[in-house]
Amino acid sequence: MSVWIVTADVFADFSDACGTVRASDVRAMLQSSRIAKTDIFLPGQGLSEAERTELEALAAHQGYRDPFRFWRGLGTHQRAPHALTHKHRPENSLISVPEIRADGSYRSALLISAGNEILSDHITGQHLQGMVLIEACRQMFIAVSELCHMDAEAGRRTYVVFNKMSVSFQAFAFPIPAFVDYRELTVTSPRPDRLAVTAELDVVQNDAKTATVQVDYTLFHPERIRRKEIDKGVAAVNAYARAHAPVSAELAAE
Repeated sequence: MSVWIVTADVFADFSDACGTVRASDVRAMLQSSRIAKTDIFLPGQGLSEAERTELEALAAHQGYRDPFRFWRGLGTHQRAPHALTHKHRPENSLISVPEIRADGSYRSALLISAGNEILSDHITGQHLQGMVLIEACRQMFIAVSELCHMDAEAGRRTYVVFNKMSVSFQAFAFPIPAFVDYRELTVTSPRPDRLAVTAELDVVQNDAKTATVQVDYTLFHPERIRRKEIDKGVAAVNAYARAHAPVSAELAAE
């Protein structure tokens, strides 16, 4: 019996060096019936929903239902939608819908798609780059805030302003299943139109922390901050123009 962990072709270096199998290789194995009935296949990172469904259907067609019996049972999570992550394209959402745990913390599965914007131009070595983990944590605290504080169900998006973020890495994370945990530390309302939140997040793989993010952020309703943001944007443009006005005048006089 062999246990095959299937990762997307984009993680070819990891697959070749660390013992997973590429999705394209599994497709070829199925088509040529090179699978033992006692083998087990588990999904890793990077597979799209279409790819997962295709491999599962091909396995059933070739008579390999049993080796894929855990294909859906493990790691089946609903990808968090735009209303929670503020990402328009599904492949750029890196987490599942957060679920509350017995201790009041929240957990999401890390769901990496090969088409994700961060992976599109930077994959080196075997481990997941740190920016993927940081972005997953960013999406997580936005998602939990939407669920807990900002009525995401009503279709109203939160405006999130970061005040401070601290990141530490404890170990490499690899393109196999992992989770993002969120613990809310404090919530205050310094003014009626905003909430100030501090939280700690961990990326966990094989029950070990790989990254920790401590964050301090403020939540606004979009209609409350849009005018202020525009005013500050106009002021920034005018300040930049004033700083270059003397130079422009000198050039015009030449």
